[in-house]
Amino acid sequence: MKKTNDAQTSLAVSGEDFETTHIGVLDGIRVLAVGIVVWFHFWQQNWLSPNIGPVDLEFLPRYGYLMVDMMILISGFLLALPYAKAKIYGTPTPDTKSFYIKRFARIGPAYYFIIFAILLAVAIPQDMYATGTDLMKDLVPHVFFIHNLFPASYVGTHLDAALWTVAVLVQLYAIFPFVIKGFNKKPILTYSIMTAISVISTMIIVNNETATSGYEHIVFWCNNTLSFLCVYANGILAAYAYISFTKGRKRTQYGQIFATVIAIGCIIVYRYMCGDLARAVGENAGGVWQLEKRYVLSLVCVIFVLAVICSMKWFRKIFDNRVMKWLAGISFSMYMVHQYICERLHYEDVPEMIGENPGDSGLLFQWEKLGLCLGISLVLAIGITYLIEKPGAKFIKERFLKGKKKS
Repeated sequence: MKKTNDAQTSLAVSGEDFETTHIGVLDGIRVLAVGIVVWFHFWQQNWLSPNIGPVDLEFLPRYGYLMVDMMILISGFLLALPYAKAKIYGTPTPDTKSFYIKRFARIGPAYYFIIFAILLAVAIPQDMYATGTDLMKDLVPHVFFIHNLFPASYVGTHLDAALWTVAVLVQLYAIFPFVIKGFNKKPILTYSIMTAISVISTMIIVNNETATSGYEHIVFWCNNTLSFLCVYANGILAAYAYISFTKGRKRTQYGQIFATVIAIGCIIVYRYMCGDLARAVGENAGGVWQLEKRYVLSLVCVIFVLAVICSMKWFRKIFDNRVMKWLAGISFSMYMVHQYICERLHYEDVPEMIGENPGDSGLLFQWEKLGLCLGISLVLAIGITYLIEKPGAKFIKERFLKGKKKS
């Protein structure tokens, strides 16, 4: 009888602490989100169906753009984590000046390098701009991270179309210190205001005939910053919920099993949502669906994130390992370069497409296209990360964070 009780106690309590500073699995979840978006853009150029026997996984790349929402949610969660810890544990609160400097150090060097490299090496030499005014209409909004607000610098850009996400993130960075103060003082009110703005802006867009009248219009309006406020709010709220729940608690085996089941359940729900998106009818139905389901999708994403953090050790190991940590380190540069590389290869017809579309060009073409897109993007991402991004971030922090912790 004693042995049975000991076994039950062993199963019930693992004694492992929850992470509150660096949460390793978030590296893997970020890689997963970025990887699926990258896969989507590669799939657009090769049409290579990822089927494993009878298991059809095409929903992953076909609707991979949905994972941008996960990227933004993770950003909100990670940024809010030290503030949540400061409020609940009484640790020092990060100051606003350091926050802005660290955010710029993180994205500025690689971002500006890519913009001006494309401008000077491709766009100008190939006379992509009819006039100097057209060039400035594209370049200036990119310089100030507002290029997603103008059609000429978003859907009509000659720089890098994937950079609209960076604009959204920076705009959310700009308001973050004010939002986080609201969460510290009146969390329910702040969360409700952010969600309401997101929902109202979505209602205005989906009921506007001009906004939904064409593909370029719906793409432009679908990815506006206001509609992402609910995603960001869920990420921030999740950070506070996680720190509050785990304070004074340790992991239990039963809890980890339950969390693992929930995480797997979220994957099933996501698969169902992709199926629902597939059934949307009309040229612009996908964009409308994305706007209308953004809040629900963000809830699925946030439950998945929290469940993975609390899951069983073997499940966490899928996301928290050396490979995922390294991939997370180059993920930002990979995200910024991959779509542009795909588009340039398509424009140059490399490799040569012998059919009317990638599917008609044969399996060899599809694999060659995938290999070139992945290989070139990966090499560039590694180079930009270690030659531009990391040295640039180090210089900025050393220059502008004098006497402060530069983590």
